[in-house]
Formats: sequence, structure tokens, C-alpha cells
Amino acid sequence: GRSLMTGVQEGADRLVKVFQAFDKDGDGTISPSELSSLLVALSKRSRKPFTAKDTDCLVNAIDTNGDENIQFCEFVNYIMGVQQDKFEITFTPSDETMEGFEFKDHECDARLPKDIIQITRVPSYIEKEWNPNHPDAQMAVDDRILSINGVRGVDAMLEELDKSQPCTLTMVHSEPLSAVPINEEAAAPQRLLDGTPIPAFRWGMTKGQLAELHAKCKADDRWDDGDSIADFVVKFVKPVTDGTGMGMALFMNQDDPKLVDLMVSHAWQENAGRFFEDLQQHMKDTEVAFVCALALWQQGYEEIKAQLGPSLVGGPFSSVMASVQKQKGRMLVVPNEELHENGQGLYSRMWCVWEVFFAQNLGVPVEFTHRNSLEHLFGAGGAAATAKSA
Repeated sequence: GRSLMTGVQEGADRLVKVFQAFDKDGDGTISPSELSSLLVALSKRSRKPFTAKDTDCLVNAIDTNGDENIQFCEFVNYIMGVQQDKFEITFTPSDETMEGFEFKDHECDARLPKDIIQITRVPSYIEKEWNPNHPDAQMAVDDRILSINGVRGVDAMLEELDKSQPCTLTMVHSEPLSAVPINEEAAAPQRLLDGTPIPAFRWGMTKGQLAELHAKCKADDRWDDGDSIADFVVKFVKPVTDGTGMGMALFMNQDDPKLVDLMVSHAWQENAGRFFEDLQQHMKDTEVAFVCALALWQQGYEEIKAQLGPSLVGGPFSSVMASVQKQKGRMLVVPNEELHENGQGLYSRMWCVWEVFFAQNLGVPVEFTHRNSLEHLFGAGGAAATAKSA
């Protein structure tokens, strides 16, 4: 099984793509059936095809947490031959031995696990006295402290270090996730806190989640009935997702990224309150929606550019539309009163034109909300639109 993956080691930037090739449903894990199907397909060229027993053995070798699925961390560790064995360092903390000690600030980096200390600078005593004499238990930058004297949790561990008594640090070496680059030519996936890549077709929200988000924000003092979607993003989306690497949809569904079957086409100029109300009126209870403003990580220009990728075909919207087609879903077009009243219409926005064009080419059904006059769509008078006339 190892020989099938040796090419991955030639470039860390291929790891994400290889993982996603196995993770067909995009849920962030590789199931035994997903692993088996791809290995069987690859092994058809060899004289000794993979069997179910071979797959079970490989899963057992990679699946270190025993949940019978392969997490991204486990995949990376196996491919790169990284052993996550624990090791211990024992010393007595003091001003002298702790000189130079620094670690990542969990308050400033939301991606850090809340129960570990990740080292950014090794204490001078450890570097000069301990490390040279303990080749199998050396502390290095980015290593992680799991517990101190059996005590877990960042605050509790720091208290142990303040007691000036012998401390035993239980540690693991850093995982290589931060060193895994993503191919710059491809659209960047969003990642969970442990580095797991999640494709765009898993950046969805349920009807209930959208209603809950709307109600929660509407009850906030910052809410203004006149705000647009663009205003909503600045007030309620960016503060929550800042620094996480995730859009609101994935941030809310980290434990269970939602598979999209409804593509929502809309413009950011629209009134935020009416947009949420229209979604509630026209979404089905079982649907999972991709809403650009909530799906993309709205961090800044460079981050959004990376998520969109260099081409429309390789970007998230194409991926989502292909998933919607596979799930036998639909596109819901949400025109708005703002572009209606200023005489421009929704399809003055070329992005919306491309979305409906792409949906029609894929054979994805296109439906409209009740704001469906030709004036709403094109800025010209006429009868209500249908999916066919669009």
C-alpha cells in the first residue's frame, strides 16, 4: 500500500489533493470504502490487486485514534512517516531555566487547540543543557505540551510552571500540517482547526441554521433594518470568523460539514433582512444552501482570491454546482428590491449571469423567489420570469 503513495512524498503540496482524491464525499475523513474503491482502481494495473483484507490492514495502520476512519492528520503522519509518540522532559522551572520560553497565544490564534501549549521559542536551559543529553526527547519549536505533571489545560499547565517544583512535561513533536502548501494553481479549500481540507461543496447551511443566525443577529444591538448583505458581513460574519480560515457556514458546522444541494444566487446590495426572509419562504426544510457571503471566508482580498482560484472552472462555484447536480438539487435565485428600484436588475451583475448560465448548462433546475418580475431581473418591465425564460 505504501508504494501507491510514494509519489506524495516528492512534494508536500500534493498531500491535500491526494487526500481529497480519496475523500470522495468531502466530509473531511477517508472511510474504508472510499479507501478501498480508489486502491482497487489503482491496483488494477498491478499483478496483485488490493483485497478487502489489504484495505483493513492499511486502515488499521493509519487509523491511530481507532474511529475506523482516516483523519487528515493521520493521513499526513502516515504518508510522511511521522511518529506521534509521546516523550517526556523533566526539569525544575525557575527564572534561569525558563529564560527565553515563548508559546503561541491562543487568544490571538483561533486555530490553536485550547488544551495544549505550542512552543515558539525553546527555553535556553532546555536548548543548552537538556537537548544535548537526550537525543530521543528533545524539545523543538512548534512541539506541543500535552500535560505537565499529569495536569491538562493551558491555564493549569502554566500554573504548574509557576510553582518552582520539579515538572514532567508530556509532549509530542509538531505535526507537519503547517508545512503542507496548497497548489497555488488550484482554488484553496477551507480547513478545519486540525488542518483537514474541506471542499466548497461542504460549505453549506441548513434552513434552520439560517433562521437561527438571522434571529440572533436581529436581536443584536448592531442590527440595522436598512443594512445590506455587505453590511451584514462586516458586522456579523467577519468578527466571528476572523483568523479561523473558515467561512461562517463551515465555522458553524466543523463537526459535520454540510453537503450542499441548493445553490443560492443573489447580489450583495440587497437588504439583509429581506434576503433571510426570502430564503425562509422559499427554501425546503431539508435543503442545505450555499450562500456566498456565508460560505466563503470573508477575511480579505487575498484570502478570497485564493478561495476563488485562478479560473471559474476550477473555483468553488463550479464545484458547488457539480455537487448540486449530483444531489439532484436546484438553484434558487433571490432578486432584490434595491436593484429593482434603481432600474438595474439582478442580471446587471455578471456574476449572477454566469451562475444561472452554468446551472442551465449542467441541467440544474433554476427557480426564483416571488420577486421575479423582469424588472427585478433585468431592469425592464414585463411579465414574471420562469426558470425556462431565464
